[in-house]
Amino acid sequence: MKIDRKTFWRNSWWLKLFLVAVAVVAVYKAFDNLGMLFGWIGVFFKLLTPFVAGFVFAYLLHKPVYLLERRFSRSRREFVANRSLAFSVFVVYAVFLLFLALILIVLIPALVQSVIRFVEKAPDYLNELKNFALSLYEQGGIFQMINIPALLEGWSADNLIQNIDLSDLQPYAQGVMDVTSTVGNICFGVIISVYMLLERKSLLSVLHNFMALFISREKIQLMRDYSGRVNAIVYHYFFGQFLDSLLVSILSSIALAIIGVPSPMAMGFLFGMFNLIPYFGPIISGVLVVGLTFLSSGWVVALTTAITLLIIQQIDANIINPRILGNQLGMSPFWVICALTLGGGIFGLWGILLGVPFAAVIRQIVRDFYLYRHRKHKGDPTPVTEASVGGSAKNR
Repeated sequence: MKIDRKTFWRNSWWLKLFLVAVAVVAVYKAFDNLGMLFGWIGVFFKLLTPFVAGFVFAYLLHKPVYLLERRFSRSRREFVANRSLAFSVFVVYAVFLLFLALILIVLIPALVQSVIRFVEKAPDYLNELKNFALSLYEQGGIFQMINIPALLEGWSADNLIQNIDLSDLQPYAQGVMDVTSTVGNICFGVIISVYMLLERKSLLSVLHNFMALFISREKIQLMRDYSGRVNAIVYHYFFGQFLDSLLVSILSSIALAIIGVPSPMAMGFLFGMFNLIPYFGPIISGVLVVGLTFLSSGWVVALTTAITLLIIQQIDANIINPRILGNQLGMSPFWVICALTLGGGIFGLWGILLGVPFAAVIRQIVRDFYLYRHRKHKGDPTPVTEASVGGSAKNR
């Protein structure tokens, strides 16, 4: 049965009165119990964490699921064609989990080995650092103003271990518990994302019917057009950035293995995955990789590593990245840096990862609003949509 939104609200005066009364009571109670309200909000968002993780997984994997579903639906075998969605979800998640397992199998032993090697050589590193500081003090100059020998007195691996306060281990234990909780939420999110993909049509239908109670069809269609365009921007950005980071990780791992850097796959993966953060990511990861290489293999290998990573980064910036991403976002480096700075300062890590595509979406909305006002000024108040702007939307 079709619901007429205007008729529904015109004949439901009692519902309007009830909603107003509920809103007044809710506002009064909210200001009367702000502390409790914020506590409830925190608990509520904590409970939603697995669903947010599930939505992220479903969003990132829905494109390959959709493409595979189209292929399976054209299969000559009726059993496969009738279950195209289930087969596509199974194949995509099998490949995704296999890829994740391979990364963990390769990286975890390498990281553990690196940590063990660093702990074993920590006394040698400490002695080298002390000798270097003393040599600077003996050379004179500005370092004579600092009593370096007195500062270094008592610096040894044994003294550092003895000065460790076991009471400080509680924050680390809490951190381990937080990591365990995060892993559990991610695993639960993967399960939820499977059901989201399997029932995406029914979920979208429920959302559409709910919105139809409050929003006109024209506005719903406009929101659908915009959501499609926003999805194209965000999805293309993340897919391109991930593919670019994966290629850089492979190239870096091969190059570092040739140079002779310890744990080249872990180092290459660290350097490549930081490319998900534009501009700042390669700098941070490059400093980390070169610093770890210096501690484990000396300055000669560290210098060679720095030159090699700089060459790989230039190849990525001038050849690989433009071919994968092109100028899809259409944003200058200045606005990208602004988006990263503001996003990271306000929302932390999530702001760094989502700041650039979010800024690109805002830019798209502002430009479309400007075109709409310009057309309205000329007597054409038609909303700016993908169909109305035609090919110009791809060129902005």
